[in-house]
Amino acid sequence: MSAPNKKLIIVLGGDRMGNYETIAPIVNEITTEFNCDVFTITQSNLIQNQILSSLVLSGVFCKSGCISVEKGSLNTFKNFINFFIKLIKYNDTYLITNRKDYSPKFYILYKVLGIFSAKRFYTKSYSRSSINHTRQLQKTPLSKKALQNYALIPTVDHTKEYSLIGYKKNQLIITGYPKFYPSWKSYLTNIINKNNHKYSDVLFIFTKDYSSLKNVIFEVLKTVVMYDSLSRIILKPHPTMPIEDITEIVNDLSLPKDKHIVISTENVAFLSFKTKVVISHATSAAYDAKIFDKHLINYYPHSKEFVDRYRNHDMDDMDNHEIMSSANSCDFISDDICYGVKDLKSALDRVSLITFENNNTLINKDTSSELKSLHKAFS
Repeated sequence: MSAPNKKLIIVLGGDRMGNYETIAPIVNEITTEFNCDVFTITQSNLIQNQILSSLVLSGVFCKSGCISVEKGSLNTFKNFINFFIKLIKYNDTYLITNRKDYSPKFYILYKVLGIFSAKRFYTKSYSRSSINHTRQLQKTPLSKKALQNYALIPTVDHTKEYSLIGYKKNQLIITGYPKFYPSWKSYLTNIINKNNHKYSDVLFIFTKDYSSLKNVIFEVLKTVVMYDSLSRIILKPHPTMPIEDITEIVNDLSLPKDKHIVISTENVAFLSFKTKVVISHATSAAYDAKIFDKHLINYYPHSKEFVDRYRNHDMDDMDNHEIMSSANSCDFISDDICYGVKDLKSALDRVSLITFENNNTLINKDTSSELKSLHKAFS
């Protein structure tokens, strides 16, 4: 017997935590509006464990279960049997995925789930500009297998890039930037109020590991600890970066006794709520920091001339294209853009005087028209 008027959202996620951070506000909005259940399938035990251990993400993705298809998970087969038994009880089922391509095993799973799904939605990064995203899609285009009934896109500016890969205009749903939905802010605030979240002076967020990242982290931290008013620092590394590597960098700093550095893997918006200033290096997680209107410093370890060459598309074949793309997409939401340590010191001279009490306001953006489009797609 089916559950009356009950909807189920199946999330078939990618191999990066950032994929789930992007989908989370959308899933939360739909579950808030329609009282849906959510079942999440990850491709690795690592991603599954990271979701389960997150105060923010577990509440979104684990309403009805979260399982991994990776070998070595003893309960995988049993969990899937139980899942498919539950699946037939729902009147409406929707599949959301952010995978550009599928392994044979995942593709079989996707096809089976497609049989039960009334609609299938594709969504990708909501932070990169349409130009940067188009260049990325041209470099690694969507497989025909990955095309869904609909694609969720942030703005009308992204329409052209998705039409190039096979989507028609009536298949594109403009959602705005979901991280600024009122329901997402409300959800985050509720979690924060229920948990004893400590205050910090600086939150430093950074991209996945690359050749010179450790040097970048070291130079930023060395600069921050020079300021007497910035004594408590939280580091939020990329999920793929080993905590041991970060700990090694911190140990090399020889911190003064009045300085405290904490390494956290929690959601950036959650961590930024009680933070004076956020320093971001090449990560779209900077968008999460602006949910609560935090002072955001976008840090480049390069000269402005070097970065401008990328902005002018003179460096398409550069090895760190993805790093520069992520950083560049955060420029327009940043309060300060710093090119090297000298610029960073100038920015910190100003923000070190910020008082926490006046820096905890929600950004209010009118998302009503986008919400109507999203609700219609899932109704």
